[in-house]
Amino acid sequence: AINPTTQDVYVSARLTASIYVYDANGTYLRTFAPKGDLGGKWNPLGLAFAPDGTLYVTDVRGQDSKNHRIVVFGPDGTLKRSMGAPGQLSFPNGIAVDGQGNIEVSDSNNGRLVVFSPYGKMMAMISQGIGEGDLGLPRGAAVDDAGRLFVADTSDHQVRAYKIDAAKAMPTYIGSFGEEGQLDGTFEYPNGVATDSRAHIYITDRENNRVQMWGY
Repeated sequence: AINPTTQDVYVSARLTASIYVYDANGTYLRTFAPKGDLGGKWNPLGLAFAPDGTLYVTDVRGQDSKNHRIVVFGPDGTLKRSMGAPGQLSFPNGIAVDGQGNIEVSDSNNGRLVVFSPYGKMMAMISQGIGEGDLGLPRGAAVDDAGRLFVADTSDHQVRAYKIDAAKAMPTYIGSFGEEGQLDGTFEYPNGVATDSRAHIYITDRENNRVQMWGY
């Protein structure tokens, strides 16, 4: 994730319980040092920034998913709060902050995407299923500057797209792209998603060992 106030790049290293910080040229600067009591060891996975530099981290600590949560840090690294009641999340993975300040989290092992308010109230949920817009095994998530939410649905080998509406918490499904395969435009277990300001979507196509770039 890129800190919008400094342009530094933050990279999570789950197994070393660390977040490493690099400058825009890739030079290592430091290891993120949280200020506050995290309640023991943590295992950061997904990272996202709000425009003011607030950092949201999905924490998949321990073998028991009842301890999985979202941890929120202020721009100076001070722990502000945790989000997600005990047992509510199971391996939260991708995380994004939308234009209304709400937080979209792919609750991977529960097969759903949940939407939280900035203060941790669950507001909406895209559920697991086989219906239009439903999810299988969601991983990466990203929101572009046009208010579109993209979710990598790993088990379905597709990227789901939704429209975020300021008037309601529930994202509206607008379509999917991709299918299983090895050719251009197909996926084998897509995992991460990122967007830029030019309507491009970048997807890590894990088992094909590549990154694909799509236009919208």
